[in-house]
Amino acid sequence: MTVDYFSDYIGRQTVAYTLVASAAGLLFDFCITFDSEVRWTWGRKWGFTRIVFVISRYLPLVSVGITVYYAVESTNGRMSNYGLAVVFYIYEYIHFFGAFAAEVLLALRTYVFWECDKRFLIVISVFSMVTLVLPA
Repeated sequence: MTVDYFSDYIGRQTVAYTLVASAAGLLFDFCITFDSEVRWTWGRKWGFTRIVFVISRYLPLVSVGITVYYAVESTNGRMSNYGLAVVFYIYEYIHFFGAFAAEVLLALRTYVFWECDKRFLIVISVFSMVTLVLPA
């Protein structure tokens, strides 16, 4: 049985390039919206919504950095499998907390859009808990 290492290397390289391109897109978005962020959020008092916003805004940048590092190191083969596993484990937690913060921020925005209706808050909270529990 022969193994085609060349196609495996090309596949890894394609994934690495795709991850780096995605990182460039995120950084571009961050750069073009930074002035609006400064205008609308900086200088305001800290509250629950602002904390969730900061987490959902800046944690993906950390996640992208880890993703690019993981892609480059796994492609070059300079890191052990254990090291890659540790990086991937850390990435999973950061990705989860960033996605969770983004979901909470979306729910808060929708709640305000519905004119802070308590019924909507109950429905969205129950729905969120059900979707968290069901996959487990």
